[in-house]
Amino acid sequence: MIEKSQVKHSLKKKKSFFILFPFSIIVQLFSFILLFILLFFLPGCITYTPYQEKPYKPTRKKEKQEPKIRLLLFNNRTIYHIFTESEDIVIETSNKMDGNIQHYSNSVGKSEGLEVRIKGNNVLIQNKYYPLPCRIKNLRKFKIGSLNLYGDLVLYRDSLVLEMPIERYVEGVIASEVGTSWPIEALKAQAVVSRTYAVYSILHSKNSHYDLGTSELHQKYELKESIDSVKKAVDATRGIIIYYHSEPIQAFYHSCSGGITESGGNVFSKDLPYLKSIRDPYSRKCPDKYWKLELTSDEILRSLGDIKPASFNNKEITDIQIGAKTSSGRVKFFILRFGREKVKIRGNAFRLAMGAKSFKSLLIIRIIKKQRENNKITYEFIGKGYGHGVGMSQWGAKNMAMQGFSYTSIIKFYYRGVNLDNYNKLHIVGS
Repeated sequence: MIEKSQVKHSLKKKKSFFILFPFSIIVQLFSFILLFILLFFLPGCITYTPYQEKPYKPTRKKEKQEPKIRLLLFNNRTIYHIFTESEDIVIETSNKMDGNIQHYSNSVGKSEGLEVRIKGNNVLIQNKYYPLPCRIKNLRKFKIGSLNLYGDLVLYRDSLVLEMPIERYVEGVIASEVGTSWPIEALKAQAVVSRTYAVYSILHSKNSHYDLGTSELHQKYELKESIDSVKKAVDATRGIIIYYHSEPIQAFYHSCSGGITESGGNVFSKDLPYLKSIRDPYSRKCPDKYWKLELTSDEILRSLGDIKPASFNNKEITDIQIGAKTSSGRVKFFILRFGREKVKIRGNAFRLAMGAKSFKSLLIIRIIKKQRENNKITYEFIGKGYGHGVGMSQWGAKNMAMQGFSYTSIIKFYYRGVNLDNYNKLHIVGS
């Protein structure tokens, strides 16, 4: 009886245990014990590899193509003779009927000139007609008249345009504008200034066919043999131009300021904050610091042409005076006297009419009236400096470089409040 009751009692205990601890809890408890064993007894048998972040590889932006500049070579000519080193040129023209670009190849001997004739809306090249406009490519180095050139030629009815990469253009400008043996920092300064002038011209060109000419009125350009110093200056400053408030500046420059530069507004149409008149001690020693020019009354009248009133054409100049000067001391306007009558002529217009190469600047010290033996009256102009005087003085830049100034210091001396940056940040047509 006792055993039976004990068995019953134990059965009741087991039953109560399973009631208190359901099967699901027992499974969870077993899982916990198994996890405990794995964590504490097996780590030596398992190799743990920590998370490694993949190294960041920035996606490189595709570099912009070097901008191209378009240079006006000739206007209103119908015949051109091109001498090229290339034996196989490519003629490219747009067919207006279907809009496709067509390529034609002509073999041309090195010593044989390529004759080009404009005829109406077509061009005759090597006895074959092509519609205008027309591009001649793969010329390599070539010559038209006395001009040594490099790049593509683009023919229009009324003009011939040279198109070339801007950095190659800058090389030609430096070699044509300044001495290639000058200090490297002066050459670098010229490279940046010339490049800036070119970029500004591309962005603000008023002509649909070209950006600049090739004479001193713009920037003198001609292809020269590769010169190490020039190439080094261009490569060291590649793409760098001058900005004022995030915009490329009008980087005017001249040969020698004569000791003081001119404000842009006194020469050009607009007064710009970075082109103010400044004292320039570095330009007091230039080959053209002082100059003289003697002109007869007839030469002056003939040179003035339509600048003077027609009523003065057959009259004799009796005197020439300086009417007013700018703050830099340059002539603002001249007064030409014809007996009791007088005419005012703007200084810059007078200088350009006389010829900018001989009438070197408007920093006039004296005007001397002379009576010659043949009763001819002449006027001797004595002045200093060379050029319009606006922006960088090339000889001043050279002297600064010789004193140890860097090209950035030279640029910031002549153009106040500017900074330097790459032209790749701009949207330039052709780049």
